[in-house]
Amino acid sequence: MVDPRNFLRDFERQAREREQWRIESERMMDDLEEAVTAREAERAERHERAEQRETELLKWNAALAQQFADFVSKVEHDRADDQQRLERAEQRELEALGVAKDSRRVAWISAVVAIFALLVAIVAIVVPLVWSSNQSGAPAVTPSMSVPTPTSSPTPPGEVGRPSGSPLPSAS
Repeated sequence: MVDPRNFLRDFERQAREREQWRIESERMMDDLEEAVTAREAERAERHERAEQRETELLKWNAALAQQFADFVSKVEHDRADDQQRLERAEQRELEALGVAKDSRRVAWISAVVAIFALLVAIVAIVVPLVWSSNQSGAPAVTPSMSVPTPTSSPTPPGEVGRPSGSPLPSAS
């Protein structure tokens, strides 16, 4: 049989062990709850930092997007300005070439007009001299040239250069 004293001692010992185990279990549960709470707090803190980083990144992204848009706008504006400057320069070159062409045309026209004026002046001087010399009966040549003098009466009209009385040249 079982000794009642040993039974009682065993029972008390087991009660103490169970109490100690319960206390340790409660302490472990408290430690677990603290660990879970600490982890949740850490997780919440990490989540908050991640949200802050995300917010900062979104702000940076928006600022960079705005800077890029400004840069693109400036580049397009500069390109338009350069295109306008280039078009104006090309227009000036074309105008300069047109002026050069016009000045060359004017030079040629001036030369032609000058030559024509010279011819007109020569004709204006020579024609009256020839006309006046034909009117006076004197030869229309310069004095240094020898002119045959007619030996008989003047030739009838239509027979210039053939003295009267000379036979007509034969056609052979």
